[in-house]
Amino acid sequence: MHGQTKGLAYAIFYPLLAALGVPGNLTTIVILSRGRCGLSRCITRYLLGMAVTDLLVLIIAVILNRMSVIYFPVFFLSITPVCSLKIALIYAARDSSVWLTVAFTIDRFVAICCQNWKTKYCTERMARVLIAAVCAVSCVKNIPWYFVYEPLYIIDGDPWFCNIKSSFYSELFWAAFDWIDRILNPCAPFLLMLSLNALTVRNILVANRARRRLRVQNTGVRQNDPEMESRRKSIVLLFTISGSFLVLWTLYVVHFFYVRFTNNSYSTGSNLNDPWFILQETGNMSQLLSCCTNTCIYAGTQTKFREEFINGLKYLLIRIRKQINLAKDPGVQHHPMASSKEREGPFERMDLPPGTPSERERDRRMQIPTSDKSEQKPPSAEANVRLLTALNYFKLPRRISRRARREIESIMSSRSVSRLLGLET
Repeated sequence: MHGQTKGLAYAIFYPLLAALGVPGNLTTIVILSRGRCGLSRCITRYLLGMAVTDLLVLIIAVILNRMSVIYFPVFFLSITPVCSLKIALIYAARDSSVWLTVAFTIDRFVAICCQNWKTKYCTERMARVLIAAVCAVSCVKNIPWYFVYEPLYIIDGDPWFCNIKSSFYSELFWAAFDWIDRILNPCAPFLLMLSLNALTVRNILVANRARRRLRVQNTGVRQNDPEMESRRKSIVLLFTISGSFLVLWTLYVVHFFYVRFTNNSYSTGSNLNDPWFILQETGNMSQLLSCCTNTCIYAGTQTKFREEFINGLKYLLIRIRKQINLAKDPGVQHHPMASSKEREGPFERMDLPPGTPSERERDRRMQIPTSDKSEQKPPSAEANVRLLTALNYFKLPRRISRRARREIESIMSSRSVSRLLGLET
């Protein structure tokens, strides 16, 4: 089942999956952590947990397990003890990802259909407790997988790769463990998601019909309802996440029932002429694919997520362009008294008193220490006149930074400059 997988399809699919899935999940984690997607903290916690566990699945199952075997067949990660540990971690991360999806589905069901429990269950604290509990139980539950495998090859006395022991199919303990594992994932999540989604849809349709009738009776015309629009977006997000899980895990479940009800074994190595091996690997590939689809789902269903994603791309491209420009001409530096279009950072108006919130924010970004408010005094009228005269004489912009203002005032303290500007006779 976990031997050396060969083939051009695998050599293309798994690197492509890692190249898309890992950056996608990292991007999702960064965007959701900022908390600017218009989602509640409870929902954000669940989505963050799902993104982190999906990222772990991609790193362990795709990069360290599949790709390492394809491109580095004789590597320490293929030694049987390390291989067994990888498989146990894969199952733990996979179960955590699946059951966090179930927890998210239950949370939305309670929020929509069980209003009496909403204030107690649909909270950020409860989300954190459930995420920690799901991850801990998944790790403990999958410890036996470490003892399921034996070496596939013995080379110079060293065990290589993982092969399922024959006792796994004959002993009652391992048969019960395999059934419990498949019932807990993915059979129970399948049934829970289908039933909860059906009940949620039924409740929403009934509530929407009643709400629509009341609004028509009150106003006499059909109007856009913000509450119904919010519900629609929540339902779209819920069903796309749940639906993708159900579709992508179907082949994996079908192959499990085939193995158990026909008394066959899981395929080992690569046999592209065996249709059941193709079914097994297609099921594995599709359930791994489910770990990198959530980013596309968020981007397709959440407007604010798309906006944050686009803003992040723009910021990254601007930073790359600036680095390229600096590399081409490293001698070009921005003068502190250049125009506002050529400089970066926030600026203040000439008559802005020191110590205001906008000035402190600007100084913090420019790393200029701001003294205590009680020690600062607003500029005198004479100082403002002198500064305005200097700006007009030198044709400088009216919006200048505090550092540029200090430099101008130091220059203005010279008598020769004051005489030149006609401020002193």
